[in-house]
Amino acid sequence: MSSGIGDQIIIEHYNKVAERFGLSPQSTLGDQYIRNAEISFFIDTLKLLLKDESSQSLFDIGCGNAHLLSCLRALFPTLKLSGMDFHPELVKLAASREIDNCTISQGDMRKDLSSYGQFDFVLTERSVINLLSIEEQYSAFTNISKIIKPGGYYLFSESFEEPRANINRARKQMKLAQDVNPSKHNLWLREEDLEVLKENGLREIEAACKPNHLSTHFYITRILHSIALPKGGEASEFQNFFNLALPAAIGNYSPILFRAFVKSK
Repeated sequence: MSSGIGDQIIIEHYNKVAERFGLSPQSTLGDQYIRNAEISFFIDTLKLLLKDESSQSLFDIGCGNAHLLSCLRALFPTLKLSGMDFHPELVKLAASREIDNCTISQGDMRKDLSSYGQFDFVLTERSVINLLSIEEQYSAFTNISKIIKPGGYYLFSESFEEPRANINRARKQMKLAQDVNPSKHNLWLREEDLEVLKENGLREIEAACKPNHLSTHFYITRILHSIALPKGGEASEFQNFFNLALPAAIGNYSPILFRAFVKSK
């Protein structure tokens, strides 16, 4: 898909998101269990890896309305924060938060990012999958790799095709007809795509939680409640019960994976 058509799809989608959700944590993601798990992943992994908060920096690429950055500021008061997003309306919303010691800008991860400087931590939260061609995703991974300091880290929450195949196979076995598919404004990654990061000096490390942390939640929400819930029923209590009753990270059913990488010194 050409970048022009892809850009139009993304802009039209996020125009609606910005208008509907504003500064709400539901912006870009309605499932708040997933959103809270993502935030916990970033926060807890930062706690493991931060050495000297006051002298280190973090860049959130695809920061949206800066909800994540506002959560990070509350817990890491001296960490230098920066955020960038492609969509102008989301950039305006992010800037309106006026987060202390945090620069917000409009930009494009498909282009050279060296003007932003070098960072100890770079984060992406379901933003690389908004690039609608493999070539653009590879360019983004390369550009991200180049602005990470030696010994610095790239943390992401992004969606992958391999777990999607697992959950769709499980749905078919339960006679659930409709597959779980990416939205039109997403192109989900494949494990082989991460070779670009390795080629640019990044290697995967353990984070504060397992990559498949959301697997149990996806099995509950995409399979169990589809079987058990009567037509017109409300899923929230059902989902809340099983999210508490069952341990996280069972199987490989969550397209959204949490990953951490370190750049060679």
